[in-house]
Amino acid sequence: MGMAASQARLLTLTARLSDNELRSQTINNAKMRLATESSQASENYINALNNATLKFTNYDETGAALTQPLTYNSLMAYSSYNTQYGLVNSSGQILVSEAEAKMFKDANGDLNKYLKAHGLEYTTTYFKEAGGIENNDYPAPFNNVSSDTLQQWYEEYGSYENSVEVENYNKAYSNYNSTRNTLTHSLSKTLEEYFGASGSGENRTSGGYEYKNEQTAQWNLSQLKTAYSNATNKYSYNNTTTQKFVEGLNNTTSGAGKAMHDLLNSYTFSVGSLIVKETSNLTQNAAGGYTFTFEDYNIIMDADGRVTEIKTSNAGDLSSTLKYETSPGVYSTPTFNDEGESSWTVPAKADTKQPTLKEFLQSFEITENRVADDGTKTPIATIKASYPDTTINTEKNITITKKYSDSEAMKGEIQNLNEKLLTILKENTDYSKFGEAIIRGQISGISLSPAVIKYVEDCIDYKKAFIETIFKDTTTQYQFPITDDDGNITGYSTAKNIEEAIDDGTVKMNSLTNEEYVLWLAKNSKDASGNDLTEETSFMSENFKTVVKTFIIENTLIAKYGTPKYAWVDEMDTQNTGNADSKAQWYTNLYKRMEKGYKTLENGLASSQQWIEYALETGLVTMEQVDKSYNWQSLEYKTCTRITEVTDDEAVAKAEAEYNRAINDIKTKDNMYDVQLKNIDTEHTSLQTEYDSIKQVITKNIDRTFKFDQSA
Repeated sequence: MGMAASQARLLTLTARLSDNELRSQTINNAKMRLATESSQASENYINALNNATLKFTNYDETGAALTQPLTYNSLMAYSSYNTQYGLVNSSGQILVSEAEAKMFKDANGDLNKYLKAHGLEYTTTYFKEAGGIENNDYPAPFNNVSSDTLQQWYEEYGSYENSVEVENYNKAYSNYNSTRNTLTHSLSKTLEEYFGASGSGENRTSGGYEYKNEQTAQWNLSQLKTAYSNATNKYSYNNTTTQKFVEGLNNTTSGAGKAMHDLLNSYTFSVGSLIVKETSNLTQNAAGGYTFTFEDYNIIMDADGRVTEIKTSNAGDLSSTLKYETSPGVYSTPTFNDEGESSWTVPAKADTKQPTLKEFLQSFEITENRVADDGTKTPIATIKASYPDTTINTEKNITITKKYSDSEAMKGEIQNLNEKLLTILKENTDYSKFGEAIIRGQISGISLSPAVIKYVEDCIDYKKAFIETIFKDTTTQYQFPITDDDGNITGYSTAKNIEEAIDDGTVKMNSLTNEEYVLWLAKNSKDASGNDLTEETSFMSENFKTVVKTFIIENTLIAKYGTPKYAWVDEMDTQNTGNADSKAQWYTNLYKRMEKGYKTLENGLASSQQWIEYALETGLVTMEQVDKSYNWQSLEYKTCTRITEVTDDEAVAKAEAEYNRAINDIKTKDNMYDVQLKNIDTEHTSLQTEYDSIKQVITKNIDRTFKFDQSA
């Protein structure tokens, strides 16, 4: 029985020792797991410390700074306070949102339409404030232009200025004007020499022309009359001044040219004398007598026709000395001027009677003098009078022969007359027609050089080309208005085309270079049947109508109201920040960059912080920035001052707390495991001792048993 009990106990101890070893191994494994948990807690903590995110600082529409996670949307958000950035892929395409891509596509290449989609419009209240333009002096459609039409014309003004129509008009005008000026310069001297420097009595001096005698002026006058009385020489009929001049040469009684006629016909010339033609002015005075007037002198007669007094209005630097023969060889010589006598009582003749008008005129002589500042008198001319046989009560021409005693004064008057005539000619001659008349042989005695002939031909060609930019065609006939001296319409020409009207002076060629004149002509001309012209029947070409639009914009609208002030208006600016200009520039920059290529970014990625960080860090996208000149420049995102790396303090604090809690828990468990291992070790030692003791007892028992059996 003892033997069996020991063996049973030994088995029990063996089982418990094996259990202790298993428990010890389990606890050691648990301790090893605590080390792994400690390492994981440390790693989580370190990750939290290293987990920094990209932040982006920009501004809202009010200027308030906003720091938020970096996303595509935050980077691209518009504000007048923000720097404009863009993201570009490896193909050089700028990334845009789905909404931005749609607006760009819908604009179909129209920047203004694209900006309109962003609520932006470049507009003005100028035209509504100015209103339309009404001008009844203009033909339709230019007589009544609405404000909307004016705005359309103005907004198309740049295209008008650069249009083919305006370019052709300006080119034709420039060519015509240039050749006309060249021809004027070339032929002005020819005209001067032909009409003002011909005749045997002319010598050229540095100051003009010196005329030795009056024959030159007489010859010139004859040439002028011949040239301008010739119906085939129409080269000077280009304006009303020339028309007056021509009329003045031929009209001796009335009409618009009467004043010119009086000037030209005040003098006729013969060698050594100047004949003045005057019509007598014989009127009855209050005393019952008569007054006879010639030049500056009034001769007073009594009722019997006897001369009693002579008066003069002579004044200034001229004086007159009268030499009157009262009896044979006896003279009376009073002086008339502004400082001396202005009237003189005529003495009776030897027969004690007052002279008759005939006797008086046949016996008197007046010397005209020029008075210098020092009072010195220089005789200018002597006037001797004669009176034809007639009765006193009949009006007759009285011929007064004025003979110059001062040749210099004579030459001065002649030169003055010629200069007046030449001034009129040079200012009013159409030189292209003048040259054409020379080429055709209509003016004798003049030959032109080949170069000048080329100028004439070019001027004719360019003139025709210029006319064709204004008129629909040059063959349709119209009745053109005829005006008086004051510009009032007095009638209409017969039906003729524009070239015929220019040839006969009805239409003023030089005035066609003035849009205002062309508009007046279009308003007041009639068709061949005498009907008023309408917009459809107007002679103005479509090309010239474009020219008129620019003319009205420049000379009517801008001249009166100034240049329109346009501004960007943002209909989405509910806070009225007034930054529409900045916004328009921003989206203009983006539009121009998109024209170079763009790629649509999905809305999900556009709002993702993780995507943009990954895309920037891996080089999937790069950044661009708009400079001061509105050009897009490459930018390294790490150098962008608006982008910063920020650690999440809250996440770090949470990770630290979790780490500390995990470490404390691990330490507690480790301590507990140490105690358990110690207890197991103690128990194991005790069990091992008991196990060894029992095993020794059993061994001894076995040995005694073997010995007993051997002795028996």
